[in-house]
Amino acid sequence: MTQLLVGGLGNKTIAVWGLTYKPGTDTLRRSSAMELCQWLIEQGAQVQAHDPLVKQLPEQYSAIQLYGSPLESAQNADALVIATEWPDYRAVSMPEIIAAMRKPVILDANRFLSAALESQTNVVYVTVGKAVEV
Repeated sequence: MTQLLVGGLGNKTIAVWGLTYKPGTDTLRRSSAMELCQWLIEQGAQVQAHDPLVKQLPEQYSAIQLYGSPLESAQNADALVIATEWPDYRAVSMPEIIAAMRKPVILDANRFLSAALESQTNVVYVTVGKAVEV
């Protein structure tokens, strides 16, 4: 991700969708998404997150800004990471999300939103097994 965001992660805003360790739960324990958020913050990024079931974060995660909707979390983001594949995210208007972002770079490792994103020419869509053109 740091190569996709010119100048590294410092002073960048990263939206993260899905904080729980799997869809259908509100448990943050053993969540790789939370580890990613912490790492992004350590690199100097601001993290704007959304999760359908998480309404409040424990104090140790106070640097993560939690938003009530996917669109709010994507506002002015330099990149979006699909961390936990909640079915709710398939119903989101991706053109609206892309328009809200400062730089439409979307990391979707498992191609969860590929049907909505692969045809978008105005977004850098990063996924496993797909070459990235910057």
